[in-house]
Amino acid sequence: MQNRDCWSIIVAGLFLLMIACAGGAQLMFQHPGQISFAGIKRLAVAPVTGAKQALQLEQSLLEELEAIDFYHLVYGKELSSRLEPHQMNYRTIAGLDSQSLAEIGEWLKADGILFTDLKSLEMEFEAQGSEQIEKKVWTGEYERNQFGEIIEEEDSSGVKIKKKKLKLKILDQNFQIRKATIEVIFRLVEFRSAMTVGIWDKVEHYIDNTVIGNQSEILQDEQQIKQELVERVVSEFVAEIAPRSQSVKRRIETGFAEIDSGAVYAHKNNWKHALSWWEKAEQAHPSSAKVYYNQGLAYEALGDYKSAELHYLKATLIDVENKQYQKAIDNIKKIWLEKYQSN
Repeated sequence: MQNRDCWSIIVAGLFLLMIACAGGAQLMFQHPGQISFAGIKRLAVAPVTGAKQALQLEQSLLEELEAIDFYHLVYGKELSSRLEPHQMNYRTIAGLDSQSLAEIGEWLKADGILFTDLKSLEMEFEAQGSEQIEKKVWTGEYERNQFGEIIEEEDSSGVKIKKKKLKLKILDQNFQIRKATIEVIFRLVEFRSAMTVGIWDKVEHYIDNTVIGNQSEILQDEQQIKQELVERVVSEFVAEIAPRSQSVKRRIETGFAEIDSGAVYAHKNNWKHALSWWEKAEQAHPSSAKVYYNQGLAYEALGDYKSAELHYLKATLIDVENKQYQKAIDNIKKIWLEKYQSN
């Protein structure tokens, strides 16, 4: 009896899923924050060039890019090892023709390469000296009322304390004003179009007007200030290109076990698991347009537009008359159009 009830629940769940898929469902798709990065899923990251803090900047950049978990990164020894057999270095890549850049993309197994140049990271003391200031200091005594009793007051936390008797005193106070500036240029070269599709010139400033006295030991040193600027400029850039989520209404195909299992995950916006099931569905049903369409849907949701377009195209080649599949291709074409018109 219990088994019959369980099967009833499963069948009812699948029935509701099929209804939802047929009418279209609200799904969450990811897309890069900058249109220049549309189609850039596999990203090569060249070593940072420029000022001596370049290595610092490179480490911070890679950490931030890995943290957003959107791009498949190629960098460091892995990147160098793929270029060495072709006697290619980073400086010559940007100046190559379209055919050569397309080949490099194949060697690197990447859609584009990000160049970063630390133009400057400078610090200076704008002023340093001393000045006389008026300051209230404690006399060592407490305020009293007309009866000679010590007056109490509440501190910031509401606790009653003795009210100190203060007086004005002229004090010598040392000070320093420090300034620092960082400028970093990020440049994205896309292999597919053989174009520089984005340039970002980022400048950050640091300034403090610091009193030097008993608290001088807690002041940031020059290295700490520079590290702060490096982290700020990297965080700002990565925040711009990080993925954004967008709610879209799309229909998910169903019809057999593997494709239905993937649909369950897709409705939860767990696209990697959905894709895993639909890859199994492809093995079981290699001639199914539904499978290729759903795979395209998963790739588009993950921001991999090149793979999405390829799978949508496979679906249309099998089911030529399907308007839904053609519309999916048109959506990707609109993304390409917006990207290249913006450049």
